[in-house]
Amino acid sequence: MPHAATLYHPNLFAQLPTLPEALRQRLACGNLSTELPMAAIRALAAGVILPPEHYLLAVDLIHLYPDLNRVRLVFPDGMDGVHADEAQRLLDCCRPVFAAQSMQLLFAQGRHWLLSVPASHAVTDATTATSFTDPQRAQGMPLDEAMPKGEVGRLWRQLISEIQIELHHAEVNQQRIQKGHMTLNGVWLWGWSTPAECMSLQDQHLSWMNEAHALEQIEAEMRDAEVLRLCSDAGSWVWQKKDVWKFWRRRQAKRAPFVMEIE
Repeated sequence: MPHAATLYHPNLFAQLPTLPEALRQRLACGNLSTELPMAAIRALAAGVILPPEHYLLAVDLIHLYPDLNRVRLVFPDGMDGVHADEAQRLLDCCRPVFAAQSMQLLFAQGRHWLLSVPASHAVTDATTATSFTDPQRAQGMPLDEAMPKGEVGRLWRQLISEIQIELHHAEVNQQRIQKGHMTLNGVWLWGWSTPAECMSLQDQHLSWMNEAHALEQIEAEMRDAEVLRLCSDAGSWVWQKKDVWKFWRRRQAKRAPFVMEIE
């Protein structure tokens, strides 16, 4: 009975910041959608100026680790102690590998980047969003099963392998090993977006989500928007005007706690 009473406690929403991060995000940030052109959404949310007529990929730093006879990947929680200068140095380390393939690596937010691919590039005709594995599904999978497949996937796999070599020898990661921190020894590519998809989002309200203050940010930005999209490393969170009642409920929850007497 005490557990049932807790579920209906009016102060529940006020306690959101103390809940596990994954659950707090889902309660705070509306409906998660990974079916959208996530690289384009990330670019607009982070205010990145895009080259015209370029395709985009989301690029995330990851941690690769051996597991018996397989290699698996995980996405570090938050920045996992990665300072802004470390992220910038790792970005600079990766840029030449992509530049050799006529691709441009762009900074978006922290360890979350973007890759700009010219429309004339040989990979654009055969690459689609389904060429890549969604990061939420890829996490914990064997690396060889989650990597891009098919003939066009060969170039992407080669690039990913070259980046792994560069990151393995990067001074930043050597310093992180000495400090006992998780290394960022790989990148994950996903969220393929076409130039048309980038253009279709130009009139939408997009913001990068401050996960520490997600509820306050959503409530403030919803005042001037019918539909609000917030982007984070987890995906795109969609809020609509009809969801505003949830914030009213949250404000009510901040009142003096309700006392339930159980005989």
